[in-house]
Amino acid sequence: MSFNNDNSTNISNPYINNSKLGDESGNPESKKRKRYFLELDLKIATLEVFASSLSFLSSIFYLKASLVGQQIILSELNGINSGLDSTPYVDVGETLGLIVLFIFTYSAFLRYNEKSQEDPQHTNPYRKIALSYIPSLLAYMARISARREILNNIPNI
Repeated sequence: MSFNNDNSTNISNPYINNSKLGDESGNPESKKRKRYFLELDLKIATLEVFASSLSFLSSIFYLKASLVGQQIILSELNGINSGLDSTPYVDVGETLGLIVLFIFTYSAFLRYNEKSQEDPQHTNPYRKIALSYIPSLLAYMARISARREILNNIPNI
């Protein structure tokens, strides 16, 4: 892969020599079309950055929950009731994780829609990606439901 001025090998910018976005002839409609897709890409990328940031934050809450859980176990091994509870940290991490998954799902469907408008002949990979989020969402919600069931039956997990 080369990052020089040879546009045929530069994969860092998918809009170079992309006939579906418009040519460089100066046609105002072509420029509008190119700008439309670039602005849409920017909106989707911004959503993905936001989701990635929330994912990082979710991981911090899960880490805190794990550390508190570890402290609870160490205390109990030493015969001490620490009074600690990791549940609130897991709750926040879990909620953020679900929000992240919804945002990534939404952005994948936005990207699929964009590619359907841009080049209807080459949308299948985007469709597969978007649809693959649905089982992930269902599995995540099943995990949340199972955790709620556990919490209702066993105090202070």
